[in-house]
Amino acid sequence: MPNLCNYFFNKRDQGKKSKRKKRQDEQTSDIEPGDGIGALEVFDSCGRSADGVDLVFVHGLRGSRVKTWSKGDVFWPRDLLKDDLEKARVIAWGYDADIAKVFSYASKESLFGHGETLLADLSRIRQGITRPLIFICHSLGGLVVKEALITSASYKSHGRHLGRGEVYASTIGLVFMGTPHRGSSKESYGDIAASVARLSFRQPNKQLLRTLKPDSHILEKQRDGFTTVSNEMNIICVREELPTPAGMIVPEASASYDGFNVTRGSIRANHMDMVRFSSRDEGYKRTLGYIESILGAKTPEVFRGNEVIQSRIDAILTKLWFPTMDSREEGIDEAYADTCSWILDSRSRNHNSESGDDEVSTVPSQFSSWLQNNETYFWVSGKAGCGKSTLMKYVYQDKRTEAALRNSQWTQGKDVMLIGYFFFERGNNDQKSREGMLRSILHQVLCTRRELIPIVFPRWRFFEERRLQGNDSALKEEIPEDFLDWSILKSAFMYTLDQLQDSIICLFLDGLDEYRMVERTNEYTEEQLDLIYDGGNEDEGWGQSTWITDGHKEIADFLHSLKTYGNVKICLSSRELNIFEQEFRDFTRIMVHEHTAEPIARYCRDRLTEKTPDLMELSEFASAITKKSCGVFLWVRLVVDMLVDGYSDGNSKEELLGTLDRLPERLGGKNGLYSLMIRNIKHEYLPESKRLFQLALRWSEKSNHRGEQPDIITLFLAEQGHCEKGSDELRAQRERHEPKTWDELQPKCKELSRRLKSRCAGLLKRIKPVQFMHQTAKQFLLE
Repeated sequence: MPNLCNYFFNKRDQGKKSKRKKRQDEQTSDIEPGDGIGALEVFDSCGRSADGVDLVFVHGLRGSRVKTWSKGDVFWPRDLLKDDLEKARVIAWGYDADIAKVFSYASKESLFGHGETLLADLSRIRQGITRPLIFICHSLGGLVVKEALITSASYKSHGRHLGRGEVYASTIGLVFMGTPHRGSSKESYGDIAASVARLSFRQPNKQLLRTLKPDSHILEKQRDGFTTVSNEMNIICVREELPTPAGMIVPEASASYDGFNVTRGSIRANHMDMVRFSSRDEGYKRTLGYIESILGAKTPEVFRGNEVIQSRIDAILTKLWFPTMDSREEGIDEAYADTCSWILDSRSRNHNSESGDDEVSTVPSQFSSWLQNNETYFWVSGKAGCGKSTLMKYVYQDKRTEAALRNSQWTQGKDVMLIGYFFFERGNNDQKSREGMLRSILHQVLCTRRELIPIVFPRWRFFEERRLQGNDSALKEEIPEDFLDWSILKSAFMYTLDQLQDSIICLFLDGLDEYRMVERTNEYTEEQLDLIYDGGNEDEGWGQSTWITDGHKEIADFLHSLKTYGNVKICLSSRELNIFEQEFRDFTRIMVHEHTAEPIARYCRDRLTEKTPDLMELSEFASAITKKSCGVFLWVRLVVDMLVDGYSDGNSKEELLGTLDRLPERLGGKNGLYSLMIRNIKHEYLPESKRLFQLALRWSEKSNHRGEQPDIITLFLAEQGHCEKGSDELRAQRERHEPKTWDELQPKCKELSRRLKSRCAGLLKRIKPVQFMHQTAKQFLLE
C-alpha cells in the first residue's frame, strides 16, 4: 500500500387520486382524430422531388402515432420540425402495440408481423420516390423497424417485393430512443408491462412481452441480423437519463449496442417524456441534432453501389474503433443547471454615446469570439477538480458552438466538423494514449467522409482493382499488425487534413494532463518513472515524473505541428502544469476556477435548499463555501455532502458552520480533505478499507491493456480472498455454484454499494465498474 495510505491506516490503528387520473390520461390512446393505425403524412415540403428526406416516426409500447410525440397541444414532428428542416416529408406510423388495452384485446401480431405491415405501408406511399429514409423510433418501435429492415434487405437481395426491398436500400440512418436492444430488466419493463396487462383483466400479447424479457433469444437473433444489414447506415442510440415512478424503464446497457457505426446519446427525461417536446428545449435540440448528423453523413453514390469497396471501408473503420471510445465522455457529469453557460453567454458592456448618455451593449464571450476568429488554439486551464471536463463536454455538445463556427466569416461557408476526444488516465491504454486519440479522431471523421478512406490509407493498396475482384473475406487478414502504430495513424491523419480543405475541423481535446506514453515505459528507468510530489506548482503537487512530463511535451509538440493547417481549430484543456504553462503560454486562455464563484454559489443554494430546507440563512453557507473553495467544484460537492450528512444527524446551524470552518481548503496532502475523509472511516473497517484500496490500485495497474475494471461483486469477492479465513481451505470447495444474472444480483449490489461507501469514504464509487471518484482520489492514494 502506498506510504500515505499506510500513514492513515496505521495511525488510525493506533489511536393519490390525482396521480391515478394522470395515469389514466397517459393511457388514453386517441388524442385527436388523426391518431390511429397506419401511415399518417404529417407534412410534406418535398412534393415529388427526389431531393430531401422522408422521416418516419414509429412509436413504442402502448404508444400511438400522435400521442407518443406530443406534449400538451404540441405535436412536435408537425409543429416544430416543419420550420427546422428544409425539404422533408414527415410520416407518423401507428400500429397496435398496446399489450393491455382496457376495452379491447391486444393485437396478436408478432414482431415480424408488425415489420411486414410497416414495409407494406411505406412501399405504398413511396411509389416512385427515391429520396433517402430516416427512422425515428421510440422503445418497441425500434425493434419493429429493425425487423422490417432485416426483412427488406432480404427482399432486396433476392429480388422479391421490389417496393419493400427499396425501403432498406433507401434507409441512411436510424435514431433509436429508449429502444431495448438487449431486453429490459425485469423490474422496469417486462414485469411492469405484465402488471399493466393484468389491470385490464384481458390477455396481453404474450409474444411481445416475451420479446422484452432480458436476454431474449429473439432479440439476440435480431441484433445479429440487424448488425449485418446496417453497415452503411448511421445509427444513433439515445437513452433516458431519468427514471419513471416505476423505475428506469430501459437501462443504459440495454439502450445501445456495440458497433463502429453506432453513436450514443441521452436525453434528460424519463422513458415517456424523452420523445415529448412542447418547445425547442435541450431535448428537442439534441433530437434535431441527431437527425441533422445523419443527413450530413450520407454516403456518396459512387461508393454505395460497390459492395466490395464498402466492406473494405467497413473493415478499416472497425479496425480503428475500440469499445471504450466514448466511455469517458459519457461518464463525465452533465453541467449542473446553467453553471457552464457563462462560457458561451454574451456579456454586457457599458459605454458612453455621443450624446453623453450611458449605453449598454453586448459582446461575445471570450470563447465565442475565438470560435469566430482565425486563431488556432484555445486553452481551458484550471486547478484539479474545478470542472474542466464538465465544461469541455458542455461546449463540445452545445449547439451554439457549432452555430458560432458556421456563422463566422473565416469559415466562408465551408462544412464544419466538431470532433472530440477525452483523455482518461484511469481507463485502458486506448483512453490515454496518442494512438487512441488518433483512432478516435479518424473514426469520427471517416465515418462521415467514407470516400476518403482509400485515399488516406494508401500504403497497403487495399482498394486496387485487382484486390476488389471476387470474395472480400480475406481483408481482415490483409490488415497488418502495425496498422494501428503511431506513424501509420499520424500519416493517415495528416492525409485526412489535406483532403478536408473544403471543411473546418474543430478538435476538442480534454484532459491533456492525463495523456501517457503507455507503450514506452521500457525506455525509462525506475527512477524516471517514480512520482515526485514536491512541486511548487499546486497541480504539480499531485505527482509528476520524467516519463509523464516527457509525454506532456510530446503531445504539446504534436498539437503545435497542426498550426500549419489552415482548416483546424483546437480547444484543449489541462491542469496548470509547468510544462503546459511553457508550451501554451501564447494561447488564448481561460482559467476555469476564476469563473466558478457564481456557479458554485448557485449550486450550494440549490442543493442546500433541497436537502436542508429548514436550515436558516442558507446564503451565509453558500457564501462561506464559495469563498473557501478557491474555485474547485469537486471540493464543493464533497463539502456540501458533509454538511447535508451533518444536518441529517441533527447538527445545529452553529455546529455546521463550525464544521465548515474546520474543513481543509485543499483536496490532497496529509492535511487535506481526502485525508479527513479517510480519518472518519470507523476503526473496525480499516483492514477491509486498506484491502479494497489496494485492489483498486492494483487493478488499475494491471488492467490497462484489457480495459477491464472490476464490478462491485468481483471487487468484494477479491477482497475476501480465495481461502477461508484462518485456514488453507479453498472457499470454492465449500460454496455452491449458483449462476445468477446481473438483474438477480442487484439487491446484493445495492448492499455492497453501501458497504463500499462506508469502507472507502466515497473515494471509490459506482457498481459496474467500480472506479475512483476522481483522478485526484487515485493520485492521493498513490502519494
